[in-house]
Amino acid sequence: MTRIGLIFLGLLVLIFAWLDTLWLKEREAANETGYAIPDDRQRRVHVVRAGVLLDDVAAGGKRGVYVITDRDTGVEYIGISGIGIAEVRR
Repeated sequence: MTRIGLIFLGLLVLIFAWLDTLWLKEREAANETGYAIPDDRQRRVHVVRAGVLLDDVAAGGKRGVYVITDRDTGVEYIGISGIGIAEVRR
């Protein structure tokens, strides 16, 4: 009985290791390139998704990074979903 238990335990470890490597590949593929948000009905504010941060605490494990530009004033902001927004000073 102990041999069967050890074989079963070894198989579980192998399966979990395999699933973990698949999960890591999926998370690495989550690094997306930036793109402009297509809904531009408000002409004053322009939003571009600059990238994605992997975060275990975030819903879905990802947070979006956005660059927001006020077209009237030219002021640029950076925002991280679920965290906040701040003015970019140069």
